Amino acid sequence: MDKIVIVGGGHVGLTLAVDLRQRRNETEFDPHIVLLRGNDHPFFRRDDSQKISLENIISGEQVTDVFPAGNVHAISEDATELLRECRLVIVTVPDILPLRDQVFEWIKENSNGQQLNLVFVRGGQGGLIPLLARHRSGQVLHHASLVLVEDSFYGTRYISDKVEFKRKKKTNVALAGPNAEKALALLRRAFTGPTVGKDWHHFNVVRALDLQFDPLGYIIHLGVALDEKNLEKTKRGYQYLHYCEGVHAGNAERLRELDKERVALAAQYGAKTRLFTAMLEEQYGLKVRQSFLETMQDTKSIYRSRSAESMADLKTGRVLQEDIPALLTIDWLTEKAEIDLPATRAHTENIIRKIGSLGLDIESFSGYKRQLEKLDLSKADVVRLLMA
Repeated sequence: MDKIVIVGGGHVGLTLAVDLRQRRNETEFDPHIVLLRGNDHPFFRRDDSQKISLENIISGEQVTDVFPAGNVHAISEDATELLRECRLVIVTVPDILPLRDQVFEWIKENSNGQQLNLVFVRGGQGGLIPLLARHRSGQVLHHASLVLVEDSFYGTRYISDKVEFKRKKKTNVALAGPNAEKALALLRRAFTGPTVGKDWHHFNVVRALDLQFDPLGYIIHLGVALDEKNLEKTKRGYQYLHYCEGVHAGNAERLRELDKERVALAAQYGAKTRLFTAMLEEQYGLKVRQSFLETMQDTKSIYRSRSAESMADLKTGRVLQEDIPALLTIDWLTEKAEIDLPATRAHTENIIRKIGSLGLDIESFSGYKRQLEKLDLSKADVVRLLMA
């Protein structure tokens, strides 16, 4: 069997590892997982293997599999041989600058200059432009073939040794590098087989320019988690379903307007994207209802994502760490386009004010924006970089 390496042990990484392990006979891939948390990760707190239950919340199918200890690695270990033997590396860590830098350093130390096939999940978040600039400038990734994924391959949660997940019907990807089509073929192989079925995991190739404007976590994550009504729930320690409960009559119209402005900003750059409600229909078959609020209320059948458990959890969690840098990137792109998006401007100002009231410093979220400013690109330069 061919080795496939998954970097990151969060919800997406663990779901992918267990899914591929369970389907190894049909993919002929032997999955290995590299954990950034090392010995603190649950996969290291066992004897020789980890038993995981896997439930597809759409089909209701449940399986249990054992992930072998020999296929679990810490990022601090020497991975030279592992990378030399693998066919594909899938990076599932969030698009958070310190985490991505840790992965880049790991690749540099262990790849020995070989031409890797790299997949970046959430390729179009705040760090897409710096990532492609790094790739094209010869820093670490110059010889790599890249597949940049719009979002996760699944909607998923991992709780107490059980994975609850759903597959996606269609996911946008962008390609970069000398043999990116080969890397994409390997990715498609990982999601092909009778267990998956023909209606799921279709990868649709778009331009990196289009992919830049697909993600909307800066809208649907920040706009829900930092909404006043929802903040009060978090302060009380009450967890709500992020999409079907976190979107309510008080914030639904604002979120819809932000989504429309995201599509309008994309058009300013000549990029193609679509509204969030259209994404839900193409990815999961969820029909668009008459209003944004009604569509979000229908997501209970596909989304089980819950809000932060506490204010401390919110302050240190992925939502702020990943989506505030993405918001600042959108703000930068808006400035470069020299247009005014009133809802987005008000949203940005509100989020900056909110994180200040939480005792957080906007500068700690501004790493990608500083990189963008250092690149000193014009709007035309941005388009050229994302089209090359």
